[in-house]
Amino acid sequence: MTPENRRRMLRALVAAVRVKEETGVVEVEFVNFSADANSQENRRRMLRALVAAVRVKEETGVVEVEFVNFSADANSQEAAA
Repeated sequence: MTPENRRRMLRALVAAVRVKEETGVVEVEFVNFSADANSQENRRRMLRALVAAVRVKEETGVVEVEFVNFSADANSQEAAA
């Protein structure tokens, strides 16, 4: 997966990261989608992870939504490594 797509997935799945400075312990809290699958915040998280771009054609008012192509990552050189 490309670095950008990795970031997208992490932003969608991770609710919080806490570091205890004195001990160096890192706590990662994941989003609990089953707790409230319909919450507005969870919908926003998933949209941010899945949508690459949104464009509005000013002359027509048409909205174009471009989704992330995760399958394209499978063919990247990084995935082959």
